[in-house]
Parts: sequence; C-alpha cells; structure tokens
Amino acid sequence: MKSLLSQTELRRYKFIETLAYKESWETLDSFAEQLNCSTRVLSKDIAYFRKNFDSLKFETSKEGVRVRLKPNEGILSIARQFISQSPKYNLIETIFFSNNLTVNELTDLTFLSAATIYRFIREINNVLAEVNMKIETNPCRIVGDEARIRLFFYRYFNEKYDFLSYPFAEHIDEEALDAVLAFFVEITQIQSDFAFYNIFKSVSSVNIIRYRQGFHITPEQANSNFKEFVPDISIYTEELEPYEWRLGLKVNEEFVEQVWFSYTNKNFSVNYEHLIEKSKHDINIAKAVNYLEDGISSLISKYDLTLTNREGLILCMRNRIYLEDKEGLSGYNFVDRNEAFALSIKLDFPEFYHDVMSFIKGYIEIVGKPYSANLQHYLFYFFYVTWDDLLTQLRKEIYKIKAVVSSDRHFAHAKMLKSVLESELGELVEIEIFQGRRSNITDHYGEDYDIYISDFPTFSNYHKHVYVESVPFAQDIQKLQGIISEIYDERRQERISSIRAGHTETARYHFRNLR
Repeated sequence: MKSLLSQTELRRYKFIETLAYKESWETLDSFAEQLNCSTRVLSKDIAYFRKNFDSLKFETSKEGVRVRLKPNEGILSIARQFISQSPKYNLIETIFFSNNLTVNELTDLTFLSAATIYRFIREINNVLAEVNMKIETNPCRIVGDEARIRLFFYRYFNEKYDFLSYPFAEHIDEEALDAVLAFFVEITQIQSDFAFYNIFKSVSSVNIIRYRQGFHITPEQANSNFKEFVPDISIYTEELEPYEWRLGLKVNEEFVEQVWFSYTNKNFSVNYEHLIEKSKHDINIAKAVNYLEDGISSLISKYDLTLTNREGLILCMRNRIYLEDKEGLSGYNFVDRNEAFALSIKLDFPEFYHDVMSFIKGYIEIVGKPYSANLQHYLFYFFYVTWDDLLTQLRKEIYKIKAVVSSDRHFAHAKMLKSVLESELGELVEIEIFQGRRSNITDHYGEDYDIYISDFPTFSNYHKHVYVESVPFAQDIQKLQGIISEIYDERRQERISSIRAGHTETARYHFRNLR
C-alpha cells in the first residue's frame, strides 16, 4: 500500500530504502537517475531527513553519499516513521477508531480542511478499491469486504507499531482484554508463546473495534468450531461478567465468532493431536498432512538433516497456510520482511532454497489456495524458522571451521581446552587435539587447520594462532570469535560471489570441502 503515499513521500522512501541497504558510497547523480529526479531535489530530501529522522546519520564526501542507522534501528523503524508521518494513513486510522463522524467533525480531529479530507478520501478510495473496501463520507466509515478490511488493519497496526505499543488503549480496556484472552487460551489449550500472544492480542483488538461498531464477519467466513472446546459458553458467565462491561461487549457465541474467528475456524488446529484427529475425518486435511510428511522426509534425506520437532513443523505449516489472510504477518504495506528473509537464505543456500520453494509451491496447490509470491515467502519463513536448528545444520555443512588444540604440558590439558572451547564457540567450529610428533607445529600453520590454539607462545606471525596461558579467559574467547567471524565472512562473500557469477554447483562443492 505504498501507493497511498504522495509522490514526494514515495520518492523519499525509495531513496532512503536504497541507501539503508548500501555499505559503499554512491553519487547523487546515480540516485537521481534511478529515481527520475534532479540531484537538487535529492539534496533537499537529505536536508529533510536530517531534520525529521533522528535514526539516520547522513555522510557526504566527494565519493557521494551514504547513510548510517543508529544502533538497534533498521528499515522497519524508517517505515514506521513514514507511516506515522503520512497524512493519508493517519486519516484512515482516525476513521477506523472514530467511526460515523462527519467530515466537519474530522477536521477538528485531524487539523485538515474539509476540502483536503474529501480529496484524501477520493485518493485513498482509488487505492483501496483493489482490496474491495472504501471510505464513505457523512458519516465517515470504512465499508466493503469485512474480512479484507480487518486484514488491512491487522497488517497496518502490525507494521506501524512495535510490540511494546498498544494503540487501542483509548478504545479497549487492556486489562479486561488480557483477562478474556487468557480465558480463550486456557479453554482451548492453544499454544501461546510471546510472539503468538502479541499477534493474537492485536488481531482480537481490531476485531473488537469493528464488531463494536456493528460490522460482522459472515458465518461462512467464520466457519467456527469453538463448540468442540466449549459446547455452552454461558456456563462461564459469572467468571467473564466482571470484564464484559469494561469491554462493552457480552462474551457469548457471537463474540467468539466475530472476535476469535481466526483461531476457531475449522481449518485451524490448536495442537498436533487436534490436527491428526481432524485428518481422520477430512480427506483434504489428510492429503495436506501426508504431503508435508513426505516433503520433509525428502529434504532430511537429501541434505542429511535432523528434525526434532516434526509434529510442530507440520502443525505450523498447516495453520499458517490457513492464517495467511487472517493475521498481519503474511502481507505488508512497506517492508516485505518475508521476502527479505527468503532472499538472504537464497544467497547462502541456493539449492536448499530452490527445493523448499518448490515444495511450498506444491503444498499451496495441494491445499487449493491461490498462488501468490507473498504466500510462498510467508510459508518459507515459517518453515525455515520453525525447523529446529536448521540454519546451524546448513551452515555447519558448508562453512565448517577446523581448529586444533595443542599443549606442551599434558594431553589432559589439551582435552580440557577443547572441552571449554567447544562449549563457548558452538557447533560451527570442529576442534581436534594435535597428536602429531612434529617438533615445530608452527611450520605448518595454515595448511591443515583454520585456527591453531596452544598453551605455549610461538614466534610465528600467523594471525589465526591463539595463545591460551592456562585456561581460556574472556579476551581469548573474544579473539577466537573475531577470527571465526572473519573466516565465516570471507567464505560467505566468496561463496556469494561464485553464486552470482553463475557457478553455484562449483561454489557448493568448493565450500563443502574447504578446510
């Protein structure tokens, strides 16, 4: 929905987005050509950013321009600031919360003239028509396909506000909402972790606002199975009553259907056992589960992987393909985090990326969902991060670093060093104990191992030798971690260069055997 931005806002966003991902200098002439504007305009944009974006530090020289982001900031932080400063997005949010106001009443809330509000609404409606929604005037309210409207706002609030913010506080009693959500989690035994709860809370908040304003999801869209868990919700009336008046809603079957339809739909399973039970009575679910089982087994076999949470991965993939249009994680207004994640994996592991993307495309077909790149990247992200230790396993195969430990005092000392360093350095480093008979190991530095560790000093200038006096101290570990990062970055850059040059297979086998 970047098209809701003005031409100036869109140019500025594209400019800063490109700059944020560049490490090297680039001339304004180059950017001007890319953005179809003058260098004078870009100079004014830089002045604008310096004044209004505290997270950005611009550097200029005869070589061009580059930008540095403050620590703990990223492109998502920039996108949030653009959304916050966009008058059209702010107008949409105001109308979402203040349903049924006249244009004249909106002028007091937004500090915009009536003519500007009418113009903005016309321009917004031209964009929102693509998703079957629009803003009516006098009273001003958002109407159309209710499921699409809610999806738009799931994504909007997910992208504009971080998890520490609760933008619904003025409209929903947060303490009462938390209590009612805890009731839902307890009754259904849904798997609720930190990330899930934040998303669940945001989705529920959007749904409560719309439901309270009189907008409804159809029974066909809800397709609820809540009665599997609670045949009669009225038995909880006494328990829920203290919170109902604070929410301004009765927690009954209609509330459940309208507020929690994303998680009470018959296509959603609260746990793996629930999914398997449903697959016994639904051939389509059974087909999807079997496809996931076979595809995962094929990847394990081909790449010699281990998977300790197979059931959790299958449950995740089944639920995620259904939740694609019922949560805010699958789409975006500004930053496509799912695609960025997938492309970063593609750079490191192109063959694995290709196989998983093909597997996911087949899964979308099996389930009968319309294909989209958004859906494919969304499922790829959850497949990759849900598989326990997958990244570590793939990196270990390709980027394995070999280290050797030697002691001139006792073999048991070398064993102690090996044990301590393995616990500190993780699985990317394979550590051996030197057991040769060569009198001068330093003559062979760099031949057989990437890193040499000893409890005796040497006169060698080999920078990948680490001297440990007795036991590894913090500075020893830090030096080793620095060397490991250096080796890893060198190999990754060489591999990426080989891949980009079209030598994928050569690169893969080269780095698999590189020691």
